[in-house]
Amino acid sequence: MRVLVISSTSWDNANSFGNTFSNIFGGVQDVEIFNVCMENGAFNNNVVTASIAFSNKSVFKSIFTKVDPARVQIKTDNSQGSTTRNSFIKKNFRCVKTSLFIIRDLIWKLGKWKKSKVLNSFLEEIKPDVIYLPIYSSPHMCDVQSYLVDKLKVPVVGHISDDVYAKSISKSPLAKAYNKTTRKKVKNLIQKCEYLEVFAENMKEEYQKIFNVPCYLIGKGVKPEEIGDIKYGISNECEIKFVYTGNIGTNRYNVLSDIGVALDKANKNVKLYIYSATTIDDKMKKSLSQSNSIVFMGAISAQEVKVVQQQADYLVHVESFSKQGVSSAKMSFSTKIIDYMLSGKPIFAVGPREVNSIQVLKNHNLAIVAESNEELQTTLSKLFNSEIDLEVMASNVHSYLKNDRNIYEIQSGIKTRLENLVNLRM
Repeated sequence: MRVLVISSTSWDNANSFGNTFSNIFGGVQDVEIFNVCMENGAFNNNVVTASIAFSNKSVFKSIFTKVDPARVQIKTDNSQGSTTRNSFIKKNFRCVKTSLFIIRDLIWKLGKWKKSKVLNSFLEEIKPDVIYLPIYSSPHMCDVQSYLVDKLKVPVVGHISDDVYAKSISKSPLAKAYNKTTRKKVKNLIQKCEYLEVFAENMKEEYQKIFNVPCYLIGKGVKPEEIGDIKYGISNECEIKFVYTGNIGTNRYNVLSDIGVALDKANKNVKLYIYSATTIDDKMKKSLSQSNSIVFMGAISAQEVKVVQQQADYLVHVESFSKQGVSSAKMSFSTKIIDYMLSGKPIFAVGPREVNSIQVLKNHNLAIVAESNEELQTTLSKLFNSEIDLEVMASNVHSYLKNDRNIYEIQSGIKTRLENLVNLRM
């Protein structure tokens, strides 16, 4: 069975997309994976048989020249991780305007990517049996994916890890109009799918109602035999280490600041180390500087992340309480949480209950959870006074990984559904 994945991001195990998709497809027998991506980047994985890539720049050049905007990707060693992807957007995230996305959409509308010899030869050669679509809240991606779906005329499966159909909370008329257009394109694309595979239980329930399309719950999985004993214990060292790794944008930095301030009051021998590739601006610096417990460490490689997680006493997960933060994370489940669990370290999570990841951690007693800033201080007091049963929590995490995150069961479900779909069309 030949599966074509059409993605926005390059398939690199060091980025979130590559890490997740290598996890769910890695080691699956009798399946060949091919990839077309719309963004240049490292191509580093052991899953994809062949891949081609476009970029905004190459598509822009194709408007004025006859240079083919696509290229065949060559596998590269990116074991140190990538911190430069989308550098413009990362450095200017807070001031990126809707107009920039409109310009990008226009570039893809005018670009000659449809006539790419590299693309058309690639599709003719691989002859996929089924298309597997990570779906994005992005008009140009919806347009590209819809075109290829119509061109190839094979069954389509949608993969959704975040709420791509959310309504805009912006007050800008332009942003609202853009969101309306985007949602229409997303809906049209989803209606081309035979079924969806989603990462959040609340998304499964809501999307089935909205789109009348079957939805199946999947997620990043682990091999049961690789789950070690999980026993939570605090270091005997004088300093207790809380460690956060990941993006601090979308107002997550404010939650981290609140944790730092609460730690200042709760225990003088605690530090919150923040490792993030997010470029911090003056507003972020001011917020984080409110706490003496916070130490911002900046960006580190993927390999170094594993090391610092192992050295932590607690691993921190946060979700923003802002309207924007809740909207973007409400129907998602960070794959980083699974990595946290596998590290054998207790998770300290802060965020609103309506966000799926907080719901899961709270409902299954998988983490020390505070659902409000008011609850934060109380929760920390209970933790430092040994009023939270970490032994029971460790047992719950072990059971959750073994029973709910068994990669063999997840992959078996994905493969069986794909095979049934292809066989129906034969």
